[in-house]
Amino acid sequence: MDARAGRVEGAQSAAAAMTSALGSERMFADGTRHDLLQAIAIPDQGAQLIADYDDQYRPFAERLGLDTEGHPPAGAQCF
Repeated sequence: MDARAGRVEGAQSAAAAMTSALGSERMFADGTRHDLLQAIAIPDQGAQLIADYDDQYRPFAERLGLDTEGHPPAGAQCF
């Protein structure tokens, strides 16, 4: 494998890992969502990226009945 192919493969692997993380249940917990976003954000834009995601995820999680750590209410049945 040449160097260019290795870089492309590495970039594809990183994109797949990030897609998996951004689509995971970890995005419903404030702490882990903030950690994931901080890891990918341009340093001086991390706070804004986190705020933008919080604006979307918090209301959605509330509609699902989840708390800020992504947990369902006590006694809820999960399928």
